[in-house]
Amino acid sequence: MNIFLVLNLCYNLYKKEREGIDIELLFENRYYTSKNIFLEFLKDIILKRLRICGAILAVGCFCIGYLNIVRERTIFEILVFVVMFFFSIAIYFLHFKVSKDMMKNTLAIHNGIIPESIFRFGEEIVTLEEGKVFMEFDYSQIKRIYELKKLYVMMIGKQNGIILRKDSFSVGTFHKFKDFIERKCKKIIK
Repeated sequence: MNIFLVLNLCYNLYKKEREGIDIELLFENRYYTSKNIFLEFLKDIILKRLRICGAILAVGCFCIGYLNIVRERTIFEILVFVVMFFFSIAIYFLHFKVSKDMMKNTLAIHNGIIPESIFRFGEEIVTLEEGKVFMEFDYSQIKRIYELKKLYVMMIGKQNGIILRKDSFSVGTFHKFKDFIERKCKKIIK
């Protein structure tokens, strides 16, 4: 009789580990990915510097183009700065196109369905479960933390991040989680 209890317990622990459930679950964040999540992530983190350069270039091109018109320069000189102005505006709004492409990729990976993104935080590891995709991260992999208006992002490298919605904690609260992460990642740039 006792052997069956032990085997059942071992099977349940194995099953939980295979499903990506951290046995020492401290926090859990669940949400469905949307274009707005990608927009905020791209606009405020990944493409932030490029957008600033686009804005500066647009202002410069506009001023030089205006001066060329006032000074009655050739149509070619005016046209060059007009084209550069529109190009810099396109750079500034690039995050809309990239977020649309990211959403298409998400749908392609998951056969046209937007699965729930589930992030589980234990004492030692972070797990991501999104449809059939499962990943594990160590807290030591987190290189930088950003707190945005609706998101909390922990960057793993320069382009990849663990994106959490502040209002989507199903286990724990955002404020307790933030304190926990600050203890776990003391050397992180914020």
